[in-house]
Amino acid sequence: MTHFHHLYSIENERRKDMLREAEQHRLVRMALKNDHGHVRLYSTMLAWTGRSLVTWGYWLLSHTGQRPTQSKTWVYKPELVSPQMK
Repeated sequence: MTHFHHLYSIENERRKDMLREAEQHRLVRMALKNDHGHVRLYSTMLAWTGRSLVTWGYWLLSHTGQRPTQSKTWVYKPELVSPQMK
């Protein structure tokens, strides 16, 4: 998959997320109209926040994993080693 295709798929995912989000907000508004809408609202919001956090976590993980980062090589510094470890 080329870089462009990759970006395109990310964009697609984002669009899907936005649609999902709009749907979620619509559900929230509907829940508010109900008598016990508050409980429903909070559970919906909690579920949604949790889901988006998980999604972002996965997204970040997959992206940091794919990119060949210029990671700093470990430098051994004896002065940083605690006396107990010597």
